[in-house]
Amino acid sequence: YCSPLKMFDYLASGKIIISSNLPGIREILKDKINSLIVENNNVHQWNNAIKNILRNKKLSKKICLNAYKTAINNTWEKRVNKMIFNWIEIMRILITGCAGFIGFNLAKALLEKNNFVLGIDNYDNYYSIKLKKKRVSALKKFKNFKFLKIDITNELLLKKSLAKKKFDIIFHFAA
Repeated sequence: YCSPLKMFDYLASGKIIISSNLPGIREILKDKINSLIVENNNVHQWNNAIKNILRNKKLSKKICLNAYKTAINNTWEKRVNKMIFNWIEIMRILITGCAGFIGFNLAKALLEKNNFVLGIDNYDNYYSIKLKKKRVSALKKFKNFKFLKIDITNELLLKKSLAKKKFDIIFHFAA
């Protein structure tokens, strides 16, 4: 099995992609739509695909445009929505590193779906503490958000703070 994640970088370039016919790749790449798909061991197919794309400018343009559209329609945020929000109903969720870029954006999206989120962050100074506090302030506007300023390396305080809390999902983004 092969992950299609790297393929999004290639698709975003808007260039022609000729790829082996692998199951994981076929989730994203569609033959003659956003790429050309050939059998891995078939040199004749690879040769024909290259000749076809060089000769057929209309097909080339179509594939390049659709490749870029595929990348735009599969951004990180959109893929998270497809993967997570299809099965999350209202849940209790813990997010460590909730003031960071990924933690904040995920928390916000989950809160907008009416989930209950407990966010943890220690406001380390890896980058702007002011920005992190601004993000947490935005999350605090949701009635279903609670925040704990805890360093997760403080095991005793972490256990004490979370002792009676139950979560359906834990997202760990704290560094």
